[in-house]
Amino acid sequence: MVGLPALVAAVVLVGLVLLGSGAMVGLLSGGSPLSRAARQRLISFGATAVTYILGLLFGATVG
Repeated sequence: MVGLPALVAAVVLVGLVLLGSGAMVGLLSGGSPLSRAARQRLISFGATAVTYILGLLFGATVG
């Protein structure tokens, strides 16, 4: 898989894993699994977006 389909698959799979790990943290800490899952995903995708933007600004390339 390459290109856009690979990107979409990666985003979906990573999103599911982040939701699962966030929900687990919520269960173990006694908090709401749903809110912890959403928070985990939001923070992680936010960090990914910042990293991507910085890469564009500084002209970083992979490969």
